[in-house]
Amino acid sequence: MEEKLTIRMATTEQSDIDALHEYIYKLGRYQKMAETSVTITKETLKEQIANKTLESAIAFLDGKPVGIGLFYTLASGFTGRTSMFLNIYYVEEELRGKGIGKAIMAYLSKLSLERGYERIEWLCLNWNEPSLKFYRGIQSREIDTVITFRLMPDDMKRLNEEVNG
Repeated sequence: MEEKLTIRMATTEQSDIDALHEYIYKLGRYQKMAETSVTITKETLKEQIANKTLESAIAFLDGKPVGIGLFYTLASGFTGRTSMFLNIYYVEEELRGKGIGKAIMAYLSKLSLERGYERIEWLCLNWNEPSLKFYRGIQSREIDTVITFRLMPDDMKRLNEEVNG
């Protein structure tokens, strides 16, 4: 019997929040992040889903969650248009290569087109060969001319004190 894949937008139902929260932590472990780096609580996640600060597609195989595409929107100062930024993208490891990730991307692509978004963007760690292969396989455009920079709270405080005393 063939398994049935369905994808829908996450709601504030506790089962959805639990699945999103679990996959955020699983991605953190997969990306070799310190346990203390992933700090979002289920309550915060539920609040952000409720007010659409974050949104997520959830994929289900025979009714069981198997992957997510969690995103937020951003606007371009150059074009004035809104885009989707895919922040958390995760498919159960044992189910990778079965088309679930591609189906989530297709779902998010359809949603982005319906909403009039300019594009979908995301980041990928340079050592993550399986993901790089997948992203290249769906013919996404690799932007290798930019470097990501980040100011963390200590950096912001130091900079502010340096400039403003």
